[in-house]
Amino acid sequence: MVTLHTDSSMSNQVVRKYLRPPLMVRATELSCCLALIFLIVWPKYAYFGGAIRANPFTVSTLCASLLLFVTLLLDENFSKRIFASIVGGISISMAIAFWCAVRIIADLYSKSPDAIGITIHDITNQGVFFLITIVVVNSSDGLRKFLRIFIFASLALFLVGLYEFIVGDFFMNLFKDFLSGDSLLLGAKLALKTKNNMIRIQSLFGHPIVFAQYCAAVAPLFLALLFTSKRLKYRSFYIALFIACAFMIYATQSRSGLLAIFLSVSIFVLLYFWRTKEKFRTEIFLLGIIAIMIVALALSSTIMGIVYGSDISEISSTMARATMWDKSAPYISQSWFLGYGDGQSIFLGGLSFASQEAQYSSVDDSALSIILNFGLLGLFAFALFVGTILWSNAASLVKGDRSLAGIYASFFSACVAIVFVQKAISITDNIALLYVISGAFCSIQAKKYLQ
Repeated sequence: MVTLHTDSSMSNQVVRKYLRPPLMVRATELSCCLALIFLIVWPKYAYFGGAIRANPFTVSTLCASLLLFVTLLLDENFSKRIFASIVGGISISMAIAFWCAVRIIADLYSKSPDAIGITIHDITNQGVFFLITIVVVNSSDGLRKFLRIFIFASLALFLVGLYEFIVGDFFMNLFKDFLSGDSLLLGAKLALKTKNNMIRIQSLFGHPIVFAQYCAAVAPLFLALLFTSKRLKYRSFYIALFIACAFMIYATQSRSGLLAIFLSVSIFVLLYFWRTKEKFRTEIFLLGIIAIMIVALALSSTIMGIVYGSDISEISSTMARATMWDKSAPYISQSWFLGYGDGQSIFLGGLSFASQEAQYSSVDDSALSIILNFGLLGLFAFALFVGTILWSNAASLVKGDRSLAGIYASFFSACVAIVFVQKAISITDNIALLYVISGAFCSIQAKKYLQ
């Protein structure tokens, strides 16, 4: 008897052969790892091509998102693991959903036709990393993969920063002739920033403060690896990475970055030793607070200079933020609940700045930007998102596995550093790290329950 192969039966065979669940899971895990790498190391302003704005970050994120969606449909076990992670950190998952929902509602309520598009772009390029990180950490030996991605990506960023410090020019200026996009934006991103006749390095980020924000966030992670590693060569490597974080922040000359790394490291050390030295918890907590106060008093004049500005340019930036609030006050009073829609803050409260190569507008205060875009409800939703991350990690630090104390303490400290620096800028590139931290935490919690 001869079997006739119709087009539909042959297509089904092709689907079963090339879309087998194990193969799709491996492809999805690999694409998610690549997307996470490019999230960290690729400049978000650097695009190639003409009308189609594409770069390794956008392409890898799109591929990871599509593969993730298809694999969720094809592999039941994979779907159960992802769902277990979402449920494992249900409070964080719900806070993220609420934050995204408030943004969409505010955009639909606003009169801006572009607002909803900007929000969808942010969710698909940042919020999706909550799920992408869940996939990475849920994979075989996933937590180690996750940590290695940050270790080697940070090393690459530090090497680029060192190049800029030595050469006195931004690394991406080597490739500016090959980049496409808004010429004014590229001019602003690649124009040299100087202070005290010294270049402010920015590595592969769009601004020195954003690079300093990243360094302050990952510094506690390197301390956690240092404290938990037993081999001398690894401990030496993590010490070098931590020193590199501090040096990079110095080279960015970011006031908020210096305060952020002081805060994040102090909080991490206090939390970590409080959890791992249970017999001396009270003593460690009191001594830690006293030590922080002594250091703060000893550096009080320096800290005041950092906060209020020690030279004309720093004082001017502080005064500019105050001017932005004054300019925005009438608009806030008119639409205080849901704001004016995503992307509108720059038109309502932004000030114009001129560099050597470009003129641009900016709102150098993330809280003000959120209020203008999404109202006080949006600010509450974002604060709830951040607060839920902090609370969940703090609770797990107190009651969870002591072997993971370094991870929980570093997540907590990194979140503090990110939000602290975010107050001084409106560039949201590193907000994606909050979604990454959330996804990693939820996956760790889910693995505990599944075991």
